[in-house]
Amino acid sequence: GKDVLVLFSTCADAKRSYQAGLAFSRLNLGNLHYAPGTRQVCQHIALSKEDEGCLDFLRKSGVGMDCRCIPSDPVDVGQ
Repeated sequence: GKDVLVLFSTCADAKRSYQAGLAFSRLNLGNLHYAPGTRQVCQHIALSKEDEGCLDFLRKSGVGMDCRCIPSDPVDVGQ
């Protein structure tokens, strides 16, 4: 198989795509900037409660996650 890069605008988009049958085993999180109602979880990631729920669903579904702004950044594995 070939590696494919799919970009999602939101965590909810990633969850909806997964639920619709787009199979992926890893999700790279990056550039989710701080806004009112979000919580900073690492340098380039701020999550809302909705984001956290979507990511929790994906994690429980077996999707691994890491935090990087660009592919060449060192991997920061989020909990």
